[in-house]
Amino acid sequence: MHDMHNIFTMVFLASVVVTYAQPTIAPIKAIGDSEAMRLEPLMLASAVDVMTSASVPEPLAFWTFQEPTGTPRVSTRGLYSYTLHDGNATDPIQRVDGGLFGPYSAQFKGRTDANNSRRLFAAREDVPALASELAGPHATVTLAAWVRVQSHAEGMIAGVWNENLRARQYALFTHLGACSTAPVYQGGLAAHISNVGGPTPGNRYCITRACDRRLLSPHAWHCLVGVYNGSFISAYVNGTFVPNNNASREDNPFALSGGIFSPEAAGQPGAEFGVGANEINMTVGSPPVWSNQFAGQIAGLAVWNAALHATQVAQVCALAPGFEA
Repeated sequence: MHDMHNIFTMVFLASVVVTYAQPTIAPIKAIGDSEAMRLEPLMLASAVDVMTSASVPEPLAFWTFQEPTGTPRVSTRGLYSYTLHDGNATDPIQRVDGGLFGPYSAQFKGRTDANNSRRLFAAREDVPALASELAGPHATVTLAAWVRVQSHAEGMIAGVWNENLRARQYALFTHLGACSTAPVYQGGLAAHISNVGGPTPGNRYCITRACDRRLLSPHAWHCLVGVYNGSFISAYVNGTFVPNNNASREDNPFALSGGIFSPEAAGQPGAEFGVGANEINMTVGSPPVWSNQFAGQIAGLAVWNAALHATQVAQVCALAPGFEA
């Protein structure tokens, strides 16, 4: 682990009005078992080189999901060695063949039962740098995930996001209806930030999010990144940024001041760091209800307490072999 903390000022791409024509996205090359095993040392070395370079700050945590099914997933890169646990020990997240930073990745089934807490998580008190410390009026964040979607249902990839507790901070979602391309809701990356914890004032849900509405090809690997620099939220797909401003809650970037909500400052309970699902509103006394259950594979996940700029995002996404910008 390293003690370096490089602070970067977000180089912001100005918002412009564009005509959306469903641009294509070059997918990341999928890797078979034998090829992944052969490339694993090179991939990990490349990750270390980029993550510790002067141009990209080292992440707080970086998971590659190589551990066997039923065992904790540990961030083997980054400033902290943080551990993710199974939310449902009797129905654990599976390790499956085919990955980007090694021969394996984590498989998420998607929605099967709202009472099924199937996900990976770290208790808030166990990951302060990702939760209680990644909050406040001056907080910035970058969340990157290498995923292969297998369903067009809405899903949370990762973040600190509990709707029941009104303890939303930051998260990445896929296939949200408002961020997808009608009439076929096959796409849409939503990078969410909340500065209030609860729903956006005047709305039922939190709608402070940047949307990249490009279609995500099913079963192809994609690098999805959300960045918040204290003034704007930006969403990137495969290292590229497509501005969108149509005044319909689908902006990319999305203007938001006020930082990231801090439950501690508000004197209330906070959310866990979760991967694959989040807790939503429930009836008092009833079991937790889990929603936005992601369906697909996750090969890598990284979090920074800094706003990476566009060039850095492209560098981070290029960590995966076979990436084509």
